[in-house]
Amino acid sequence: MNKRLLNLAVALAALAAPRLANGIDLIKEGAVFKYHKGTKEASSPRTAWTKVDFDNSSWSRGKTPFFNNEKTNGGTELGDMQNKYSTVFLSRKFRVTDPSVLGVGTLKVKADDGFVAWLNGVEIASLHKPTSTLRYSSQATKSNREPINWHVTSLHNMSETAEKGWNVLSVMLLNFRKSNSDAYLDVRLSAKEREFVPPEVVSISPEPGEVTELSAITVTFSEPMSGVDVDDLMVNDYPATELTEKANTFTFRFDQPANGRINVWWAPSHGIGDQASPPNKFAPEGST
Repeated sequence: MNKRLLNLAVALAALAAPRLANGIDLIKEGAVFKYHKGTKEASSPRTAWTKVDFDNSSWSRGKTPFFNNEKTNGGTELGDMQNKYSTVFLSRKFRVTDPSVLGVGTLKVKADDGFVAWLNGVEIASLHKPTSTLRYSSQATKSNREPINWHVTSLHNMSETAEKGWNVLSVMLLNFRKSNSDAYLDVRLSAKEREFVPPEVVSISPEPGEVTELSAITVTFSEPMSGVDVDDLMVNDYPATELTEKANTFTFRFDQPANGRINVWWAPSHGIGDQASPPNKFAPEGST
């Protein structure tokens, strides 16, 4: 193998484990939301209420969960909902000091029967959403059977969707029928702290040096990876022909090279990165 790969293996022999990402609770259990019962539109135009600058000072305030005819501890009861309205508009503002530190976000919603959610006016999740234009009179397309489970959505662009300063999560509860006797909505929003440590190679087999045969090279990275392709490893100007993966370990296979010096390097155009959101790019020593 060439000196570049040899130097890479030696330099990374004592690599420490990457820093673990921490959770950031943006909207917690029992959070207070502003809410508007769906007896008429929440705003004009209809989507204005989902934006961070919308004035909902006249709306009511209540803690999650919101419910009607459900057994629950705490929360906000919608005792007048049956036969009067099938939707509830809910809005919660929260502050973000530095959006760039947000990694993957997680929105968890428990809804009977459906919902639509927006972050700063951008739709991010839905369940049993009707195909027609959302109106105050809209209804869920299906009834959600009990026990109601959490509907979980991963948000991979939180650092781009969230704004520095005030943000707003807007949720529209949808009941299956106005005549339904029960309804329920609970919400959580969190994010992982973005991890900025780039992935590294912790071992290479066989190690650089003299070998009697060479038809495979096994590379172990410091963490779970993404974007590793068979043609990312070059052997004497030719890409590998087969790739197998097990956890953080990748084995590249290729035809036995001719006797003599064997040059091995990473293709400059590789798209290798870790599984952070967004991914931290793998940058081997000497690569471009």
